Amino acid sequence: MTIDGFADKEKRMAYDVGNNLEYVGYAQSGSATSASVWHILKLTYDGSDNLTRVQVASDNPGYKYAWDDRATFF
Repeated sequence: MTIDGFADKEKRMAYDVGNNLEYVGYAQSGSATSASVWHILKLTYDGSDNLTRVQVASDNPGYKYAWDDRATFF
């Protein structure tokens, strides 16, 4: 049994200019980054680089977003 619901998914990550992890995306392995099949999270930090918030794309946890368009969902 796996606790991580994303264990069988491909994972993509994008970093901000301060080298903080800003976006995390999950989809079936081999999915195109342009396909609307990604689950995307956005991470927000305070001024001390402490993680303070995790948002789900458009407040919907579905796999229906394109990784390439990640910044437009928040």
